[in-house]
Amino acid sequence: MRSLLAIQSGGVAYLGVAFGEYLSVFIPWFSSSHLLASVALGPWRFEPNGAQLAGVAAVLGLSAVNYVGVSQGARTQGMLTAAKVLALGGLIVVGLVLPARVAPQWTAPLPSAGLPAGVALALLAVFGNFDGWYQATMSAGEVRRPARDLPLGMIGGTLGMTALYLLSNWVYLRALPISAIGASPRVGEEAAAALLGPTGGRIMSGLVLISIFGCISSSLVGASRVALPMAQDRLFFQSFARVHPRFRTPTTSVVFMALWSCGLVLTGSCGQIFTYAILSALLFHAATGAAVWRLRRIAPDAPRPYRVPGYPWVPAIFVLSTLAVVANGLIDRPRESLLGLSVLVVGVPAYYWLRRIGVSRARAAGSE
Repeated sequence: MRSLLAIQSGGVAYLGVAFGEYLSVFIPWFSSSHLLASVALGPWRFEPNGAQLAGVAAVLGLSAVNYVGVSQGARTQGMLTAAKVLALGGLIVVGLVLPARVAPQWTAPLPSAGLPAGVALALLAVFGNFDGWYQATMSAGEVRRPARDLPLGMIGGTLGMTALYLLSNWVYLRALPISAIGASPRVGEEAAAALLGPTGGRIMSGLVLISIFGCISSSLVGASRVALPMAQDRLFFQSFARVHPRFRTPTTSVVFMALWSCGLVLTGSCGQIFTYAILSALLFHAATGAAVWRLRRIAPDAPRPYRVPGYPWVPAIFVLSTLAVVANGLIDRPRESLLGLSVLVVGVPAYYWLRRIGVSRARAAGSE
């Protein structure tokens, strides 16, 4: 449980630092190169920067919105989602209508590591972009018709994201050479600048900034809903089962996720936090896919409003391909990968300790 919370907050932290990086286009003070302090902490050195401070502000502000009510958070999320889809759609339309600045390099040389390893490494970033596909399930208790709306939302959202992702990458290939795309920390801005000039690049940076802000909002909504059902099942601290009598939100969980995410924002760069979070998240995805087989076996008669098409081959392909990406990440980036996976190892004894406490409390309550 603690591992899952850490992974969720890791994604929020990654987006927070990315938010600061794009904000620095307009306000250079928030750049990651602008160090705010340098404090020696034993063998480590704590060096917060402007991008991290902007990320902390974004996380705290959106957490406050989610604290005061579900409808306020949903309204904010709806507006941010519409803004980022319109922004990306605008770039795609303009990028496909205007003449290409470079010829797409469909036959560019493959990575030196070889095709399988290169594809697996590239998929880390792709998984990062698609990683929100499951977030809706974490607020299922607040959905009116979860059996119908969750599958529709997840499948529709994933298909829509796939279309936007492919089209936007086509635009990037028409605007920039592959070498420039690989080296760019803000490829959307540079592609828009190549197509529309410097003003277009700044406009695109502003739109990406809105998009990242929306991603932070949706991630916080999902992450803050993880602890609530676990606490209600006596598998986590009981204070996390508290729902605010007026706002009807899991306020303890919202506050905890905000503070923990802010702490992670201050620990590293965008790339480091991304690697910490995504490989651990992929292991949970693989476990979720494998759980389909187990649940079919131990609960064959359970009601299933939605059934996996292509069972058992679809879960098998998903689990094996996900594990292959994790293995390649461990080989290519061992330090960051092992640090991220260590969070899972720490979470195992914590889970069993909390479960034992929960079982003891349940027995005590039953004997009264």
